[in-house]
Amino acid sequence: MKEIIAAAILIVSLASGSVSAQSIITGIVIEKSSGEPVLFGTVALFKDGVLLTGTETDLDGKYQLDNISTGSYIVKFYSVGLKDKKKEVIIRDSDSIINIALEEEPEILSICYDYPPTAPTIEFDAFTQGRTLTLTDSGTINHCSSFVRD
Repeated sequence: MKEIIAAAILIVSLASGSVSAQSIITGIVIEKSSGEPVLFGTVALFKDGVLLTGTETDLDGKYQLDNISTGSYIVKFYSVGLKDKKKEVIIRDSDSIINIALEEEPEILSICYDYPPTAPTIEFDAFTQGRTLTLTDSGTINHCSSFVRD
């Protein structure tokens, strides 16, 4: 009788464990123009705008997100110098593979120059019988240029 009860408990526990199946999301992140893997890129999993988990890509651009329940998610991909990309994914009972190519983001460079104030002028003044020191400008002159580097 004890064996039957133990077997029943085992069957019920196994059945309840299979109801909440967990899936895995894997893939490779590459740079679109070169086809090279994105090293140490960030992969983040969101549900209803809330960050659930995340990981980094390895030296081959591969990543893996474990223990994902069934449902609808947004996977976002980030890397320095590349445009962010997001992908909507619906997880069912099987694992998912999401390979993604990130495009280069144009780099905006700004160059600023600060010029010193102009040199003071020395004027001769007939009323003081000497020289008068006059500052014509006490501030600096700024000049900035911006351009996009491809």
